[in-house]
Amino acid sequence: MIHQTILGLTCMTPEAADDEAHRCLMCHDAPCTGACPASVDVMHFIRALRFENPRRAAEVIRRTNVLGGVCGSLCPRERLCEGACLRNALKDPIRIGELQTYAAATEFTSSRKPVTVSSTHGKSVAVIGAGPAGLGAAATLLDAGARVTMFEAREAPGGMLAYGVPQSRMPWSFVRRELDSVLDRGITLETGQALGRGFTLDELFDRGFEALFLGVGLWNSARLPGVSDSPDVLHALPFLEAAGRSARFGGSLPTVGNRCVVIGGGSVAMDCAQVAMELGSSEAHLVCLEGTDESPATWEDVTAAFRRGVQFWTRRRVTSIEGTDDGHRVVRTIGIRWREPGLLVPSNAEDVIDSEAAIPAQTVIVAIGQSADPGLEVALSSLDRDPGGRVLVDPVTRVTSRPGVYAGGDCAAGCGQTVVASVNDGRVAGLAIAEALGLEVPR
Repeated sequence: MIHQTILGLTCMTPEAADDEAHRCLMCHDAPCTGACPASVDVMHFIRALRFENPRRAAEVIRRTNVLGGVCGSLCPRERLCEGACLRNALKDPIRIGELQTYAAATEFTSSRKPVTVSSTHGKSVAVIGAGPAGLGAAATLLDAGARVTMFEAREAPGGMLAYGVPQSRMPWSFVRRELDSVLDRGITLETGQALGRGFTLDELFDRGFEALFLGVGLWNSARLPGVSDSPDVLHALPFLEAAGRSARFGGSLPTVGNRCVVIGGGSVAMDCAQVAMELGSSEAHLVCLEGTDESPATWEDVTAAFRRGVQFWTRRRVTSIEGTDDGHRVVRTIGIRWREPGLLVPSNAEDVIDSEAAIPAQTVIVAIGQSADPGLEVALSSLDRDPGGRVLVDPVTRVTSRPGVYAGGDCAAGCGQTVVASVNDGRVAGLAIAEALGLEVPR
């Protein structure tokens, strides 16, 4: 046996982890660490596993990535650490992600509880959004001795990890345990508190917070031009949130027909297609502008969708979604080619004559992008943003155009940012806030 199940997640056994750790070349200037957005010290955590000390390995990982266990499973590892592994030249890269998840999962089976960190300086910082970016900032600020209060719009922390990732990819029991490893260290968490609907940035400063970190997500799904809302045309994030909420917190599941068509080519679209099949669709079709080898989704996500039976309609553009006499839908598409090779944007797509195709559907799910909800848009209006609505931040400190306000994650990077990059955004901002407030900066 090479795998075991811990908190619902499949991970390596101790024997398999030991064998894999001993394959590592122990590079002095490890390229895998350089390729990790969170700069996880891969060589040293694998060395700890060689000495059969997964708890120590988890400690090394959490120095820079407090969601190391989740990231080990969800990261596009083939593009990051494993893609940079020198063993690629010999045979296969070290399975760094699986080792990382194993270390975190093994730590969760121990009886050791997180150590509560008390404020040593009396400085108060508000973190808005309890997703990956917010948690990265909060953990760093705790280590610096600040008092941290997190404000979360929903009833539970985690952001997309709690509401947007299918249970089949990341069990809630595992996610919740990793979240608790941060929250139980002394963070004050206020749920049901949404920026723009319950409070403003000015009001937080008036309450005595000396710095703010914005880790708010983009929960408003982009609409397909010319397509009106209807019960059988769903949007990705509300669909995934309803499915996730039911699996994790109870409630009714979203209804899908026997034949579902998903529009979009990213990881969210792959998730939607697979969740639709889990909810009862016997067929799931995915229509996207990109070719299979051009997909913005990770290769693992594309492969998982193929294995699940999702049917791909690649390099196609949706021209309309029409009703049928039997009350269902038909998605009309046309083939495209790229005017300029490698420029994978809709404006570069050129229709191919006589390549039309119609796909019957009972349910259509649109998964073509995300934006901030209207209330959040107003709350962020005092900050400089780019034409796409992203909050502009200093690349070194993540400070916004307003002194004392920092930002990271999707609201600054846009949709599609990885979990590990968002955690790192929070950590970088947390270090900058700690330095600005005169706290002891953790390294």
